[in-house]
Amino acid sequence: MYRTLAILSGAAAGLLFARMSLMGDSGPPVFAAADNPTAKSPSLVTRTLTFLYLPAENIRLLVYPRRLSFDWSMDAIAPVTSVYDPRNALSVALYVALFAAAKRSASAASRARLHHNRPHRCCSKTKYDRPADRPDDPARAVGLAVAMTAIPFVPVSNMFFYVGFVLAERVLYMPSVGYCFLFGYGYAALERRLGPKWPRMGLMVVLTVYGARTVIRNNDWQDDESLYRSGVHINPPKAYGNLGSILSSQGRLDEAETALRTALRYRPNMADVHYNL
Repeated sequence: MYRTLAILSGAAAGLLFARMSLMGDSGPPVFAAADNPTAKSPSLVTRTLTFLYLPAENIRLLVYPRRLSFDWSMDAIAPVTSVYDPRNALSVALYVALFAAAKRSASAASRARLHHNRPHRCCSKTKYDRPADRPDDPARAVGLAVAMTAIPFVPVSNMFFYVGFVLAERVLYMPSVGYCFLFGYGYAALERRLGPKWPRMGLMVVLTVYGARTVIRNNDWQDDESLYRSGVHINPPKAYGNLGSILSSQGRLDEAETALRTALRYRPNMADVHYNL
């Protein structure tokens, strides 16, 4: 397990090094305040609390992808400006869970190493001689799955340098692999405890729901118009502004004007929208 964690950590460190090398002497990437408003906030408390919360929001996208958007900039996610914001509870729960998983995984790996190095009598067998039967394997498996979910996300977490977006569904492709491993392990554990009937029924429901959401989301990506319309409930100014441009290019000028004016109602200082009007 340590070898796998070392590989994952090394890959994440390599990505960070490559990103920083590409920056060169120019420094961190330059982006508009609207792309990542929290990064431009003068308040250290706001920046810290918001960036600690965003990983929890990313986990929500993985587990419960009901609200999806092509763009999460501007005010799509309100910044966390106070320690009394209830979203801080999600941040605390996430990091406590990560710490607990890491601690249990490290303890399990340590016990496994001691067990492996313990001398055995020749030809003797115990119920823990086979790696798959050791009681510490569950914690190691969970720790590995959590690491596969968390480590690929580190380079875009705003922890080492600010990035030009608040959330981006595309950065969850690699973490979703770890989530799938974790989901599969959880299903196997339920089946061992409850038998195959109820877990399989639950699995069918989950796969049906996720499959239906995938089909619906794929339809959103059929063309630019449907994509921008799908984001009007999450990022209205950006979605309506882009939608107005698309409608204008199609000659649907009345609809385009309505969309552009709607965008300005949400965010009056959008210069590109004023220009398109």
